[in-house]
Amino acid sequence: MHLSILLSLVTTALPLALVDAAPAPAADVASTDSYHDDGHCGGGGGGYGGKVDNWGRCGGKGYKGPTECGAGYVGKYHNDGWSMCEPKLCLR
Repeated sequence: MHLSILLSLVTTALPLALVDAAPAPAADVASTDSYHDDGHCGGGGGGYGGKVDNWGRCGGKGYKGPTECGAGYVGKYHNDGWSMCEPKLCLR
């Protein structure tokens, strides 16, 4: 195969493979469209007090642990069963 054809295939197909095809969030879970400023994770259970460790799980279907993220971290939806505390980088 010619190098130019191979290069063309890689540069065309690679960006398509990197597209995030996550399902739409459920109504009770934090949205993937933005980070939340309140420091709380959406979609959790009642919580047992305390705050979630940085990068820890803070929500999702069936989750019963704490839902409040620590300073500088916010709850981010990943899928119906998983939300986690991630660094608050920016609003998208």
